[in-house]
Amino acid sequence: MNAASRTGGEDVELVINWGLGVDSTAYLVKVLEDPSAHGIDLARTMVLHELTGDEWPTTHAHAAIGKSGY
Repeated sequence: MNAASRTGGEDVELVINWGLGVDSTAYLVKVLEDPSAHGIDLARTMVLHELTGDEWPTTHAHAAIGKSGY
């Protein structure tokens, strides 16, 4: 069983692993700002993210900007 079938996302074409680091955040921002320039359909995209508990407090704060209920 893959991640898409466990979440009901059988139509998922792209899975982005957002590790909260500089590189994965920069990639995610580029994709969200102009998905068509990268040939990405956001309706068929899944972003995975998991906190390990070892992140810097500022990392949590930066990731939570614009999100409620982080």
